[in-house]
Amino acid sequence: MGDHRSVEDLHAPPALNHPPASFELIMLFAVLTCVPSDTAQRELTAELHRLLAPGGVLYVSDLMLQTDDHHKDRYHRSPAGTPYGVFTTTDGAVCRHHDREHLRGLLADFDLTAERRLEVPTMNGSRATAVQLLAHRR
Repeated sequence: MGDHRSVEDLHAPPALNHPPASFELIMLFAVLTCVPSDTAQRELTAELHRLLAPGGVLYVSDLMLQTDDHHKDRYHRSPAGTPYGVFTTTDGAVCRHHDREHLRGLLADFDLTAERRLEVPTMNGSRATAVQLLAHRR
């Protein structure tokens, strides 16, 4: 019998057992790629906002929507109701690539201070467009 839970249920981030404003720096390297649901991503960024001290730094490095035909095909094969950019890898992992506006929306409660795009290697050795964002907690 297969697992029939939704993407929302499968990828809900845990709450961390730390008091508010516990950290001066939080770094996410391809973490949002591993959290495909909109709701879970909003919950995660809200938890990071809670944990980060005022003026603290949030560094996000993640993968953008890719524009090649291979990735577009993967995005379109996702189940109905799944955010665009979600796909399943050949080994069964559910991942997500993002557009710039979505990432900026997730960080709306932070002051975005720097952004850059770059090419990065993926786990299978391909090249992909990524973005690095630097934000501060208000």
